[in-house]
Amino acid sequence: MSDWGWGKRVAVGFLALGLLAGCAAPKQPTAGQPAGQPAGQPAAAPTPTTGGKEPIKIGLLVEETGQFAAYGEEYINTAKLVVEEINAAGGINGRPLQAVFYNNESNPEKSITGAQKLIRDDKVAAMVGMGLVANSRAIAPLVKDGPVTYSLSGAYDSEHKYLFAASVSVPDMQKFIMDWALQRKLTRVALLTPNDASGQVAETALKKLVGQSGLTLVGSESFNPNDVDVTTQLTRLRDQKPDVIMCWVVGKPLGVVLKGYNQLGLELPFVASHGNLSHAFLASLASIQPKTFLIPATKDLAWRQLAENDPQYKVNTDYHKRYLERYEKEVGLGGGTMYDALYLLADAMKKVGTDSNKIVAELESLKGRAGVSGMYQFSATDHRGLGLKDAIMMQVVDGKLTLAK
Repeated sequence: MSDWGWGKRVAVGFLALGLLAGCAAPKQPTAGQPAGQPAGQPAAAPTPTTGGKEPIKIGLLVEETGQFAAYGEEYINTAKLVVEEINAAGGINGRPLQAVFYNNESNPEKSITGAQKLIRDDKVAAMVGMGLVANSRAIAPLVKDGPVTYSLSGAYDSEHKYLFAASVSVPDMQKFIMDWALQRKLTRVALLTPNDASGQVAETALKKLVGQSGLTLVGSESFNPNDVDVTTQLTRLRDQKPDVIMCWVVGKPLGVVLKGYNQLGLELPFVASHGNLSHAFLASLASIQPKTFLIPATKDLAWRQLAENDPQYKVNTDYHKRYLERYEKEVGLGGGTMYDALYLLADAMKKVGTDSNKIVAELESLKGRAGVSGMYQFSATDHRGLGLKDAIMMQVVDGKLTLAK
């Protein structure tokens, strides 16, 4: 029997802020098949027994498979650690925490199925997951009356009082990039974006931010995410003599862009979307990375370089060391969002119990709470709690992340 209490059901579902291609997804299970269980075998259904009290259930609706599987693995691994830690410390006021997990397969419709089962059958006190914005939007109507639900998507904004969202938002990350460029007098900006729906939204937002930030847009090009060569677009941008090229694309298409960048011998600073913050994926690009390859991030990605007097130093050092010891690899963008969400919910429940309205009120009252991803400042109008102040710039050197100078 597992000692950390996964529930026995698994559902399915999810779509996209952007895919993290280049990271192979595991074989898809049969719909409804428990995660990690061979086909036809029943799922283990461990029930924590701390003090013999009924467990408090939190539903984890995450992408174990599908286009977002690279992050799904980090969500699952982190959740294991957190549930174990909380229960080892006595649970929630003596009641064990039980995680009931559903694999949504990165599909919105199956996210709905999973959320319905978690709420109706498992009667969870809260839900966490939905790393893709479409999945978060899909289940929002189901939780308009509770339970409290924590989306792990940086592109999703809360639609009502019971919804919270993780990390620094995409608009704030984009604004951070502009401010960073202006401070370094990289004022001539060129943009490169995919021509799909998400890319068009990004292009519009980035163009607006360039103007608002006092920068000059010298060129903007788009490409099909399935293109195998973008040197024509890069050549046109190069000829406009920009100080920096910003490319808002995630996953495999980024590799195509960097290959062209390398072929043209470009040495301009290159800024990519934080959706690419996967250690394995960045390592795979080491041979074609630009001389100055930059990605915005949160402090958990720079945990080794935090000063000991940084309020986020201890929580990050403890978390990352435990993750490394258990899984023998670094954790990227996904893990920190799950870690913070689970601890925020668990600590709120320790104070006010499992009533959704009381949990919301408790979270909204938090000010200056140090998490892995940032310093949380919630309010009734801000259910993300993080912003520009929590963003940092990372540089990729030899396929590895380090704080940018």
